[in-house]
Order: sequence, then C-alpha cells, then structure tokens
Amino acid sequence: MSRFLTKIFRYEFWPFVLFYTPPLVYWALLSIKKRSFMHFTAANPAIPASGFFGESKKDIFALIDEKYLPVTQFIPAGTTYEGVIELLDGNSITAPFIMKPNIGERGDQVIKITSVEDLRQYVGKCLAEDCIVQEYVESLLEFGVLYARRPSEAKGRVTSVTQKEFLHVRGDGYATVRELLEKNLRARMAREALEVRMANLLNKVLPRGTYECVQPIGNHCLGTAFLNANHLINERLNDVFDEIATGIPGFYYGRFDLRVNSLNDLYAGKIKILELNGVSSEAGHIYDPKYNLFKAYRDVFRHMRMISDIGQENVARGVQPLSFKALLKTTREHFSGIRPEAMQQTSDLAQKKSAPNP
Repeated sequence: MSRFLTKIFRYEFWPFVLFYTPPLVYWALLSIKKRSFMHFTAANPAIPASGFFGESKKDIFALIDEKYLPVTQFIPAGTTYEGVIELLDGNSITAPFIMKPNIGERGDQVIKITSVEDLRQYVGKCLAEDCIVQEYVESLLEFGVLYARRPSEAKGRVTSVTQKEFLHVRGDGYATVRELLEKNLRARMAREALEVRMANLLNKVLPRGTYECVQPIGNHCLGTAFLNANHLINERLNDVFDEIATGIPGFYYGRFDLRVNSLNDLYAGKIKILELNGVSSEAGHIYDPKYNLFKAYRDVFRHMRMISDIGQENVARGVQPLSFKALLKTTREHFSGIRPEAMQQTSDLAQKKSAPNP
C-alpha cells in the first residue's frame, strides 16, 4: 500500500488533529456536564498541569522509587562536552546509553548514544536545553502500561497495556538497509525521521538471515508497532502498579513506559521505568493494526471519563486546577520550544515524597 492510501485507511497514521477531533468534542460535552473545562489539570497534583504538556522528566523521576529506575543523570543546559563526560563518569554510565530532552514528547531528540562521535554531535546540537541521560536497558520486552485510580479508592487498576515491537529488517546478503526498509510499510511511513537518525546505517548490507534492530526508540512515529497486550491485565499486574503508583504522592493517572526481561518479571515488579507521563498519556493499544476505529474511540472516551472523574474528585478535595489562561500559555510555549514558566516550579508534592495524598 502506498503512503498516501495508508494515511487514509490506517487511522494509526492519521494526523493528530484529525484523529482527536471527535474526542475533543466529547471532552467539551463532558466539561459542560461537569461545569468545568479545566478540572483535568487537577488529576495529578504531583505533576504540573497533571502532565498535560511541558512536565520535567527530572522532577517526575524524583517521585519514583529508585529501584524501578535505570541509572539516570540530569544534564543542565549549556554543559560542555567535557562536563557531560565528567557527570557520566561520576555515575559510571558508559555507552550505550539514552539521551533525551528533559522536556519533550513523541521521541523528539531521543537517541541511543553508542560512540564518542554520537555524544559529541548530540552535545553540539541539543544541549541548549536540559537533558536526561539514562543507562540503556537491554531488556527483551518494552511495554506502555496505563494506570488509573480515583482519590477515594484504596486500589487502582491497569487500564491498558501496549507491547512495543521495534522496527527491524532481515538481511538477504545483497540489499542495503535502505532498500530493505523501502519494503516495510511502517518504515516508509517514518521515512523522513529514519533518514536523519540512521544515515550511517542505510547503506549497510546485512548478511543473509541477519536481523538488525534499526530503531531502538519505542515511539510509534519512529516506526515502532504498538500491539494490544490487554490480555496481560490481571490482579497480579494491578497489584504491581498499585505498589508503584501509590508510592507517588498525588499521582492518580498516567502511563509507565518500561522495559522488562520477561512476563514473569513483569508480574513480579522487576521492571525499569523509562518514563512516566500524565493526563496526556494515550492508551497505546488502540494503534494495534488489528484494532478498529470504533473500538479505538470507545477506549479513548473511556479514558477521558476516567481523567474527568479523577480531576473532579480532586477538585472537590481542594486541589486547585490550572487556569485556562495558564494552560494556554503552557501549551503555546511548549510547542514553540520554550520551557513554560509554569513548569519552572516543581510541585510541593514533587519535593516532598513523604507527603500524604491530597
């Protein structure tokens, strides 16, 4: 199928604005019913704007029990190459590792560093802003696990599990990686991004039968397939994420992106959390190629109701939602690449992990 037809018939590749027009209408109706358009920004008091846009990864990592995190180092904007090396040495972080902006989304400027040259280029291009370095977790499986709990409830639940299948090619002994990717529909849909990220790999010829993971960053817009893994949801999984989430004061809704070696380890809580996102989190299973648009919208609406209910309950308990003016400013500055002033101040709850839930 051509890229043009794919963009028409496969809703997982629709533009964001097109896909989310019906949900935005639904959210407007919900807000009218609740008599508040901003109550969703009270869903996660621990995270500025509840994680709608512009939240600091560094501040969010500070909320999570360290046993669930890979070794992580914050790199302030303006740090020199030598300064980065010193910080990495101080935490015994060696290549390969992941570098990403402290504030960002959808895999923007997230890269796996494998060499000194990779690091020099990244520092030269991207360290005008704060960055995060994480050790590269070699685990076999990556999931996005969406969790929700109402403030009045003692236990929450996992509402969506997405398994991520990384973009890979199989060598035939004569075709280049570029030629192999042209045979892959998902790779063609992410062609522009891959051309930039894989310039050194595209002309490589792989031996017959050899597999190459060409994009190790688990983002849909970079060619990763999102697969519906909701069959993994059970009480054991709910218990694991209850323990993690209830240890984060003021957190009630969001998606944990994580890596794990096996399903047994997932159910045992032996995981490494790569990111935690708030109310802007999507139930990634809806982008499974076998899913249909009707069920996708059903699940999007269901999660919107969860956010609405959680936010309204927190407002009733005294949590102050963000004003529309502040949210508009946050959104505008986020998309213009400027860190919003509203995100400069970490929530009191983010600084006091021991504080009780509101």
